Amino acid sequence: MKKIFFYWVIVFFFLSLSSQTIVSTSPQNKNAILEEFTGMYCSVCPTGHRISDEIKNANPGRVWVINIHQGPFANPGPGEPDLRTPFGDSLAMLAGVQGYPDGMINRHEFLSGTILVPYTQWANYTNQILNTPSPVNVAVDVNVNYSTRTLTILVEVYYTANATNPKNYLNVAILQDEIQSPQAGASSNPSWMGPDGLYYQKHVLRTLLTGQWGVKIPQTTAGTFWDTVIVYQVPQQYGNILAEVANLEVVAFVSESKKEILSGHGKKVPLPPYDLQAFSISGLSSLSCNNTVSSNVTVKNVGLQNVNFFDIEYGFQNIISDTIHVVQAISPGNQATISLPSISSQEEGYLKYFVRVMNPNGNVDYRSSNDQFFKAINLFPFSISVPYTQDFSSSKFPPDHMGMLDVYVDGRTWMRKDANGGSAFINFYFAPGGFIDDLYVGPLNFTGISHPGLSFKIAHVQYNSNYVDLLQVDVSTNCGQSWTNVWKKQDPDLATVSNYLTSQYLNPNPEDWRIERVGLSQWANMNNVMLRFRAISGYGNNLFLDDIIIGEGANLEEKLNPSFLLFPNPSDDYILLQSNLSITPSVMIVICSHDGKEIYRTTEAFEANSRMKINTSMFENGVYVLQIADKDNFLISLPFIVLHR
Repeated sequence: MKKIFFYWVIVFFFLSLSSQTIVSTSPQNKNAILEEFTGMYCSVCPTGHRISDEIKNANPGRVWVINIHQGPFANPGPGEPDLRTPFGDSLAMLAGVQGYPDGMINRHEFLSGTILVPYTQWANYTNQILNTPSPVNVAVDVNVNYSTRTLTILVEVYYTANATNPKNYLNVAILQDEIQSPQAGASSNPSWMGPDGLYYQKHVLRTLLTGQWGVKIPQTTAGTFWDTVIVYQVPQQYGNILAEVANLEVVAFVSESKKEILSGHGKKVPLPPYDLQAFSISGLSSLSCNNTVSSNVTVKNVGLQNVNFFDIEYGFQNIISDTIHVVQAISPGNQATISLPSISSQEEGYLKYFVRVMNPNGNVDYRSSNDQFFKAINLFPFSISVPYTQDFSSSKFPPDHMGMLDVYVDGRTWMRKDANGGSAFINFYFAPGGFIDDLYVGPLNFTGISHPGLSFKIAHVQYNSNYVDLLQVDVSTNCGQSWTNVWKKQDPDLATVSNYLTSQYLNPNPEDWRIERVGLSQWANMNNVMLRFRAISGYGNNLFLDDIIIGEGANLEEKLNPSFLLFPNPSDDYILLQSNLSITPSVMIVICSHDGKEIYRTTEAFEANSRMKINTSMFENGVYVLQIADKDNFLISLPFIVLHR
């Protein structure tokens, strides 16, 4: 409330009746103000963003869009940007919002009894507004002092005819572009997707300088000119979002009381003197089997001043590995590509390589939101020994020795969920058909492994018969330059649940999980064997992946699963492995810790219908996996817990 009161003081303090300078005195048609109700977790809202942007771009200087993040789909998760304002709920109540995205166009009642307009009708009704005469013209100008973060806003109105309703109010809104946030359904509006695969919100309402419903205009008769100047110091943040002055826009409009906007006008904040953009990164491979990388960065000058020198810092995971000073002239609107020296990572697996440009001509860069560029890469300089197990119990994702790739760069790819004590998850529900996401394991060292095999669990339900999702497993021995497919299933065979589900599948039941087994004997005794789980969306329903086990065994037979029992579980000093087989196989038994480290191995003839006692008194408390394999078949993997009392 203090801020709102402060703004009102400024508005009235700078109120004046100076002579007209920027507003037209000739009769004009109305300009359109489209107030769009939206949210980060509304999967249809990016379609609304796209439609409103198309309308705005088709009518330059005539249409302004105000995106109001409000309602249940706008609630941020922990650590996520909060795009809401104190004004959104009252505006939604005025509109009578029933769904998202919906909106108001000049708050006009096109449909009987409501000013709410469905997004499918925005273009039609906007055209009606643009062809309607207005009794008032509105003009906005903005000056900025970047050093003090101060905007000086001039708003002028001129009445070319008497207002039908004499109670007119001036409303002044501050909007912000280029706010990175999560967004359900983001891929349906690719123009708002950055080259880094992230979604950048635009036209986001940040505040109303004139309060919830504006300030009253004293006189509204033909020939009346009225203006006001607002001096506004931009805060460092709006809530938990950095307030980038260069990304702001001012939109002013005149309304009759709370409804019926007569016309409006907007102006972006002028460009800063110095503004370098990290435009793109090239020369980086998304998958590499060494720990040294090099790249090229394209730097663009989007400020007003010539830049002759600047600095670039770059590295992995926001850890600065190096900084170079670049002497390179870039005039406004132009760009240059700089080759960066090679750097080495001390970590492996999935990493984010970043580049940041700064210090143009030794000055402050006045827009930080475009200074950085991130690119996901996967580095695997070392092979890992088998057996290898992964149950995704760790909060780190991807876990050690794994990587991932958002092939279509839509900002949505493999992630971790808590299901089954931790699992990998791919969101087919929101991913458009044909979009691909990869999850890597390896490279693996199969030296000494004569019958390598893979087992994993999946849980998946089909949306309906028209939506076919697909998961496949591929193998590479040349660090991903080429792949061989070894397993593939698509709906309905991929589904582990017989029924269809049209709501989002988020909580698999224990009985939903199915074990899949894949023989890898073709790569026996080979090193640097990489596996890839490739998910190809059919825009169906979600899939969970868990309990990956890679070890001795091939031509896997699921029918043998119930033939062994392991108890007690949890165990203390021992476990009993019971065979219910009627035959006497020669088997290998391997026990691995949760991180894949082998701690026990034995090979012997396991008597039919017998029990084997294994001493666990020296095992540390934790989760383990017991693997049973014979010379041809990887029979079963049994997890158990050691808990010393």
